[in-house]
Order: sequence, then structure tokens, then C-alpha cells
Amino acid sequence: HSTTLAGSLLIAGIYVWLALSARAPGLNLWSDLVTGLSSASLYTGTVAAGFSAFEANRLSVAAADRLRGSARNQILVRVQHATAVILPLLLGCVLALFVLGIFAAASGTYGSPFIPWLLAFGAALLLAATFGYVVGRAIGARWYVAPAAALLF
Repeated sequence: HSTTLAGSLLIAGIYVWLALSARAPGLNLWSDLVTGLSSASLYTGTVAAGFSAFEANRLSVAAADRLRGSARNQILVRVQHATAVILPLLLGCVLALFVLGIFAAASGTYGSPFIPWLLAFGAALLLAATFGYVVGRAIGARWYVAPAAALLF
């Protein structure tokens, strides 16, 4: 899934860029980085919804005949595909937190991140990606599915 990999790298880039741009001049505080992550969640949710809707749409077009004739449970196949699409998007968030942690350690950032707040960012990204996947699966093979899911979220 090279599209999902591109989406995860885009999500990581948005998180890192907006978190680093939210820092106050002269101060190295984790709270500033978390504020940047909070503002980045608006954009990363849209990206995650769009990419997961695109991948769900692509599965319904490419494998519809194979899934109907298959002996495997169709729900299990869709759950496995959804996991394969959504997990890399969440790993983009983890990658961004890892990069920001290295940056914070190297630059002497004061404080520590509030862990439940970081988990909330991951949960929001999971919700956005799941919403996009459901919309992409429900609407079917249409060209406007991915942009519509991104804009609806």
C-alpha cells in the first residue's frame, strides 16, 4: 500500500512541521509542541480520512469479484484490509512523536508531554481514518469518495 505509506509520511510531516512552528521564541517547552500537535490534528484527520477512503474505494473496485467468489469470510477480509490501511496512518503519528521526542531531547526542551493528551491525538486520528474507511466502503466506486470523506470529516 504505497498510498497509505505516503499518507503516513504526510501525516508525520504535518505533525512535526506544525509542532515546531508553534514554539515560542526563546522558550523550549513541551507544552508549545503539544499545542502545535493540537493544531496539526485538524489537518491530519482530514488527510487520514481521505487516504483511508481512497484505499477502501480501491478495494471495492479491484477485488469485488474475487471477494464474492472467495471462500473466506468477507467481513474478515474487510477488517484485515481496514487494519492494513489504518495502522500505517497511526504509525505516522507515532513517527512524528518519535521525531519530536528526539528534537526535544537534543534541544533541551523543558517539561514532558501529557501522555493522555498524546493518546487523544492518536484516538482522533483513528476516528478520522475509520470514518474515511467507512465512507469509502459505503459509497462505493466513485471518483469523489476520497475528497468527500476528507471534507466531511
